[in-house]
Amino acid sequence: MKPGFLQIFHILPVGSPFLAAGYVLDRFHNKPAESTKGSPKTIRASILLAIVWLMCAMSTHSAVWYVNHSATGANIGSDWNNAWTDFSKINWSSVNPGDTIFVAGGSYANFTIGKSGTASAPIKIERVRASDAIPVLAPGWKPAFDSQVVQTVPTGQSGIYITQGIGSFLTVDGRVNAGWRINISDASSGVEIDQAAATNVALRHIQVNGPGIITETGDTRGFDLSPGAVPYQRHLLWAYHQQHLSLQ
Repeated sequence: MKPGFLQIFHILPVGSPFLAAGYVLDRFHNKPAESTKGSPKTIRASILLAIVWLMCAMSTHSAVWYVNHSATGANIGSDWNNAWTDFSKINWSSVNPGDTIFVAGGSYANFTIGKSGTASAPIKIERVRASDAIPVLAPGWKPAFDSQVVQTVPTGQSGIYITQGIGSFLTVDGRVNAGWRINISDASSGVEIDQAAATNVALRHIQVNGPGIITETGDTRGFDLSPGAVPYQRHLLWAYHQQHLSLQ
């Protein structure tokens, strides 16, 4: 049997539009000559359709990125071995609307969101689950990655910081109860939306833990979602959260 187009596309995840186009091309590539007689226009039209489908897939296919605190590779976010090792290592210039950033369980620092999605293509930052089809097939996957994401925030900082409107059309999701935990300290916040408001932000399954009984030197807030600049905050989804704060 001649090498088929599906052999070229076999590394793509199930459900990828590239696979569908490859399947159409493969049917004609490996079809016996006698079965293709009599309708050259139909054959050409089908092949052209597959090529157009491929081109559309190339222009709209969203990327998947990885954050893994234990990665030891190139630190470029391409798979679990070469994942960004902390949120501060994310190359936001590579992230585009519609992309998903999967996060392995483990310990991380605070970070600032560096890109907005769009209404039709939001950016998602999600704790990975073992039931996710694409990330479990990525090189370096370990079942232990399906565990709690934990951020530790220093004094005066915010665990997840959305500012100047950058971070609109964004989802941050721990996926299960307390799947994403943020440990804050004095004068810090778990999640903060500051300056010009971001819109269409979804925050799910985030637990914020306070520093215990302290005397505050500055505002200490679990969720600081009240930017003062006009326009004000719009279309905010805030669901399945927990706050454990002990302040004095």
